[in-house]
Amino acid sequence: MFRLLISSFIVASFSQTLFAKDDVATWLQRMGCIDLQAIYLEKQLENGDRGTQVKAAKQLADVYATMLARADQDADKELLQRAIDLFDRIPSAGTFDLRLQLYRATFIAAEQILERYRLRISAREEAQLAITQLQEVAENLNTFRQSLLKRVRSSRSNNDKLQQQLGMVTSSLAWTHYYIAWLNISATAA
Repeated sequence: MFRLLISSFIVASFSQTLFAKDDVATWLQRMGCIDLQAIYLEKQLENGDRGTQVKAAKQLADVYATMLARADQDADKELLQRAIDLFDRIPSAGTFDLRLQLYRATFIAAEQILERYRLRISAREEAQLAITQLQEVAENLNTFRQSLLKRVRSSRSNNDKLQQQLGMVTSSLAWTHYYIAWLNISATAA
């Protein structure tokens, strides 16, 4: 409780300083204050103008991905929901990169839950919820992959960023299908 109070106080004080918004977010990132950075960026989403919201949403997607990679079992669900809420809250800010990051963050969180289930640390109900989320992610990643394939094929030059995105989407999609098949014990789907 005390930690949350201090965090809120620090974020509120940063919000009213004369520092540029990017300087505060950069400083928080440099200092390793990921939780504070997330709170600060969430406040920018609530109170900023449209440009600030789009920029904060992109940064927040990166922060959520980092937090999800480091999260423990209890924090996974909350962080995953926060990432999904971010995507739902600002769909027009959902650039390709942002959507990809959010789906990847969702995938990572679900993957961690399933790995804990594999080790018999998590319950089957949690694993089933993760599979439901992975099925949604698989549909979206498949759409993204098709879009990327069209862009790569129609591009006249070799675009490394598109190739990298295509590789990441394909890898995430393959692992998503693997986990879905693994939990459903379907050898043909794996």
